[in-house]
Amino acid sequence: MVNDISANKRFELGLKIQAIELKDENFSQMRRSYERSLEHFQSNFVRLSSESEESLYMTLQAGNQGVTQILERNQEITQRLNQYVIDQMEDLDMITRRIRQMFDDEREELIRERNQLPWE
Repeated sequence: MVNDISANKRFELGLKIQAIELKDENFSQMRRSYERSLEHFQSNFVRLSSESEESLYMTLQAGNQGVTQILERNQEITQRLNQYVIDQMEDLDMITRRIRQMFDDEREELIRERNQLPWE
């Protein structure tokens, strides 16, 4: 029968690998939550912007010409908000790639270290 002289160290490394996997899962959940938050924010803004625009168009049809500038400004703000959300999602993707790479590197190093431990 083969004695595992590195059982404790192997167990310890296994726990560290599990901890990294848990961090990875927690990060994934935080990412999904942030994405939903951004999408909800954008959705609410678009809804409010559309309601505002509809009201302004009714005012414009009633003969108030000053509303045109407000409508243009509203469209500009909506475009900026959409770009903001796109930028945030791109930043989130970049951060995610970095963090996932970090987790993968740590996990691979621990697995490599665990696999190099002697059995007897």
